[in-house]
Amino acid sequence: MKTLILHDFSQDEVFKIMDLVKKNWPDPAELAFAMSTPLSLKRKLKAVLNELEEEHRYFQTQDKINH
Repeated sequence: MKTLILHDFSQDEVFKIMDLVKKNWPDPAELAFAMSTPLSLKRKLKAVLNELEEEHRYFQTQDKINH
């Protein structure tokens, strides 16, 4: 999983960035996007990445179930 953590962007900007990156990435399914939060800024990066990886796997599974 490749992770992009975006900080200090508006929600509209985040969706534009995500769309642009996904359209230009060979395998968009391997990408995970996240926005920083006050809590995530206080945590160690490894802990944040582990949580994002779990969430990414969950949403990948849900996407397969729903399609």
